[in-house]
Amino acid sequence: MNLAPRSLMARRFFSAIAGCLFALSTLSLTTSLQATQRESKTLSAEAAADEDRLSPGRFQLLVMDFADEYMASVNDALDQYVATETDPAKRVAAQYWRVHY
Repeated sequence: MNLAPRSLMARRFFSAIAGCLFALSTLSLTTSLQATQRESKTLSAEAAADEDRLSPGRFQLLVMDFADEYMASVNDALDQYVATETDPAKRVAAQYWRVHY
């Protein structure tokens, strides 16, 4: 009964199988990490592109902010004009313009 060679062969066999399984699992893990990195780059590029696009609500908000700032500057200029104008008819015309336009 010679068990030593069989035991040694069994160890070598299982060692070779374990080594192959380890190599395959490492390769699989590396491949899945690379795929995940590619997907995250793609998703981050898509997210950046989506952030660059204006939604209709955001666009409307920007236009309304511009209109408010524009009217505020026009009203400030009219206030300065009315405060410095001595002719009552011109002050009334400026106030009329403010109300109607």
